Order: sequence, then C-alpha cells, then structure tokens
Amino acid sequence: MDKPVVFRDVINDPVVISEELFKDRSKGGFKVLKADREIYLLMLADTIKDPAEIWLTWVQGKDKVRLCKRYIAVYKDIKGKVGGYAVFDLIDDVWQGTTAFKPANMKYLDSMREGTLLYVRK
Repeated sequence: MDKPVVFRDVINDPVVISEELFKDRSKGGFKVLKADREIYLLMLADTIKDPAEIWLTWVQGKDKVRLCKRYIAVYKDIKGKVGGYAVFDLIDDVWQGTTAFKPANMKYLDSMREGTLLYVRK
C-alpha cells in the first residue's frame, strides 16, 4: 500500500487504512503472512466495510491508555463459523488501523466484545 487511505465506516467515522494494519511493531517488518492472514485479506477488508458490530473500548497500552474501535464480523466457511477482527486506535485525533486478523476461535472474538456497542448490523 503506497499511501494511507481515509475510509468512512458504516457509522460515518473516518478511519485511516494503511500498512500499519499489517506491521509487527514488536519485531519490525510485516505480519501479513502470519497465521494465514494473506488468505483472509478480502474477508478482513469486508469486516471493516460491513462489520456485524463495532465496539468502543479503552485499552491499556505500553505507555498509556488509548481508545480503540473493534470491528467484528462472522462468516461461514466449509468448516463452520469464521470470525473477522479489525482494530483502530485513536492516535493523534485520527482513527488509525492497528491490526486485522482472523481469530483462531470464536471464543476469542467473543472476548473482544466489551465496552460500548456503537453499531450492530440489522
């Protein structure tokens, strides 16, 4: 991705889509090939474009508490339910993507449903 792109989500909030979604901040480099993320890129994009839910919550970061939006979606594949998960943090007054992946199980996805529910798909 050459340049970050501003996208308006389903609640009309601007969010920045950039390569930060797939950067590994602890090790450096990209994590797009980690845990088969490359297979699910279209699903992850759809999770941001058409989420089932958006949650707003406070998260303790390394240095400070930050506000984050969690985009959750559930899909079906031949093995059953598959979740999509994307996180945007409020950094310098801008919603910036920090991660997107397919959780290993639905239990993890359920544990991310905390805080204030901003949006539910009808």
